[in-house]
Amino acid sequence: MNSPWIFPDKAKFGRVVPKNKIYEHSAASAGLKSLFVEQVEQILWAYKLSPNTLNIPQTSEVNEIQVFSVKLKGDSIDDSVLKAIDLAIPFPILFEVWGASGEQGHYAACYKRKAENDQAKWVCGRYLFSETFYLGNASTVTSEVLGLPTAIDMAELYQKLLARLLPIPKRTAESIEEAIERLVAIQALEKQISQYKKKVHAEKQFNRKVELNKQLKNLKCELEELLA
Repeated sequence: MNSPWIFPDKAKFGRVVPKNKIYEHSAASAGLKSLFVEQVEQILWAYKLSPNTLNIPQTSEVNEIQVFSVKLKGDSIDDSVLKAIDLAIPFPILFEVWGASGEQGHYAACYKRKAENDQAKWVCGRYLFSETFYLGNASTVTSEVLGLPTAIDMAELYQKLLARLLPIPKRTAESIEEAIERLVAIQALEKQISQYKKKVHAEKQFNRKVELNKQLKNLKCELEELLA
């Protein structure tokens, strides 16, 4: 992607969220508060994606999705800062993160669900990130990519928005949770393969080198299956 997505005007909310409100509702430590001060210029509650603004029904899992625009003082943000905002707001959040220049940014989100043992609490998974987008490039991207995906309800919309952030294609019958689990396995295997390649390169004994190559081949086969 090279341009930010377009959200419906009807969903516009546009309220600045004070950092101290995030601190209060996320039990932020002194270290986390320091990260907010160092990294975050402003947090804007930009859009509320809801049944009222999108004309699609809510579900028991997802009744609304919030879009937060985060302006940074630099060009990077720690995952713990995003998580603190997520824990402070009782809805799934899509972050639109802007660098200090305001000319480029990216989307970020975790798979966020209600805790099984306490529906008032939320559980945040690992964060997914889009490619960098650039302001003013809308003419180079199709409206389908820029707009919201079509969905029959809020839960499906949430799944489809998260799927856009996956660095791998989501399989047809795969849930977003399963896709993220597969992504974690792929990344672990890629790391393992990289380590084995170094071992093969460094190994001097022929028999040991053959054995390492065999193990490396097996790992590559596993990776191909996960990527298929």
